[in-house]
Amino acid sequence: MNLAKTNDTNEVMIMLSKYDLVSNEILSIKIDIEKEQESINKLEQELNIREKRIREKLEFIGLEDMNLYNLEEKLLEIKQKIKQRDDVLRSLASIEETYKALTKDKDIDAIKEELKDIINENINYSYSSEDEIDNQVTIKSNELIEVEKNIKDVENDINNRFIGKRAISQIEEEIEEVQENINKLELRLKATELAIQKMNEAIREVRGNFGSILNSSVIEYFNKLTEDRYDNVMVSDSYEMKVRNGVEVLPGAMLSNGANDQLYLSLRLAFINMIYKDISFPMILDDAFVQYDDKRTERAIDILLMCKFKQLLIFTCQLRESNIVKKKNIEINYIYL
Repeated sequence: MNLAKTNDTNEVMIMLSKYDLVSNEILSIKIDIEKEQESINKLEQELNIREKRIREKLEFIGLEDMNLYNLEEKLLEIKQKIKQRDDVLRSLASIEETYKALTKDKDIDAIKEELKDIINENINYSYSSEDEIDNQVTIKSNELIEVEKNIKDVENDINNRFIGKRAISQIEEEIEEVQENINKLELRLKATELAIQKMNEAIREVRGNFGSILNSSVIEYFNKLTEDRYDNVMVSDSYEMKVRNGVEVLPGAMLSNGANDQLYLSLRLAFINMIYKDISFPMILDDAFVQYDDKRTERAIDILLMCKFKQLLIFTCQLRESNIVKKKNIEINYIYL
């Protein structure tokens, strides 16, 4: 009741009635989590496959150990270097035309030193002729073409990698929200279970307190209905009843149909007297006397009239009840459907 923030037991009972809905909601959320986890697992498998393919392509250019999160930046760097190499190749093409003139005024080693900062690699070549330079230019050009092709493939793989997929961060955020919701619902579930436990304890305590009162009230009504035929009535915790007639004790179910109906009418009236004592309220009966004979029916109506309910509504498919009431000169509102 503290967790429900109310002192009204009726409101607590309403909240308890939602227990099954909360349990179903938790089950639904757990199923959603399993589906999300399966989605993550499939995504991770797909990412691993794509990462393997990317690394196979990166291995060709010597970047197999590269962190994929830094790959885009590295590719931009490689593109820049390729551009610089293209510039170098254009310069070399121009140098070819003036090679002989340039070599008269400039040493090859000095030219290589100038190119080191641009191509970012150690050059240990030793050229002795123009043909060797031409050959190296051709080799490097082919390598650059192949590198550019692999870079394009890697870029396409990266661009297609997450098409139609939610970001992992988004999925993790949703899982966190679902887990938070589960924690709240589990707390409510524990509170509900505790409330049920406490209310069951209260019910057992109340039963223990009013058990003897209920038994005496039931036998009082039952004796009126049966003209003191039985000595005692015993009501169990599950509201199954036994009657004692002398030394003989019989379950209610062993009585005749009419007597059994009288017994349960007595239980109903006893409950009403205990719960609604001194409170005016209506009483409704729907074909309650189907298995009664005329004498039993008249005694039952006498007792109901003695209870002085605020309003007594009797639904029946017979005229017997109406005739009994009219015979007693009691004013009634008779409605025939």
